[in-house]
Amino acid sequence: MVSAVLRAVALGLMRPADLAAFVDQTYSNNSAFYDPLVRMERFEERILDALKEHAPGRRLLDAFCGQGREAAIFADAGFDILGIDNLESMVEGARAFAASRPFKADFMVADFASFEDEGGFDIVYTSAWMYTTSPDQLSRRAFLTRCGNLCRDHGVVVISCKRAMNPHAPTVRLLDIVTRLVALVSFGNRAFETGGRLSEGGLFWYHFTNEKLQTEIENAGFRIVHRDESPDGQLDFYLLKRADQVA
Repeated sequence: MVSAVLRAVALGLMRPADLAAFVDQTYSNNSAFYDPLVRMERFEERILDALKEHAPGRRLLDAFCGQGREAAIFADAGFDILGIDNLESMVEGARAFAASRPFKADFMVADFASFEDEGGFDIVYTSAWMYTTSPDQLSRRAFLTRCGNLCRDHGVVVISCKRAMNPHAPTVRLLDIVTRLVALVSFGNRAFETGGRLSEGGLFWYHFTNEKLQTEIENAGFRIVHRDESPDGQLDFYLLKRADQVA
């Protein structure tokens, strides 16, 4: 509990730009954590049939591809994959993994925020939990807009998140209060939203309620066309399309 309170204090001190930089640094310093020979989860197999049903084609952008764990799953299912990551070390790891396994996919170093592709993609898949690491509502909306801009007509965007903690649980309420008070006193994280947390590993997570997620998606101009909820609530997938392209 003491550790959780200290993380709540740290979250209150950090402005959104500080928080984003902190998450980036944590990611770049933990490449071994994303080694596909160590982390062999196959969560994405749960949505393969839904992708084939809802996407207009098989061209898939694997955004924040890491070292290729997810790309291997999509390649095995017959998708045409381009993986991008802003870290050269991750891309090198993905290429080595694809060559050794082997599976077919292209990988390149690119920043998701500025990456451009003339042809567009039938599917923009964003790596597990990535949507929830955006530090505030505005950045999450920009994230979804960016995904939509990279899609072809009737393309599918895939996001995933943890289900929310009980917002009325005493511990949850205490941590939220601590973060808000620290933010007010320090002029720090004034953009803090109830449900934001720093993990023990140094990543930021936003825990959504179903209502909050639905509202954010609709406000960004999308509709949910498929929902896949995990039994334990640790990784729920959402397939989205632009609202004007949903019948």
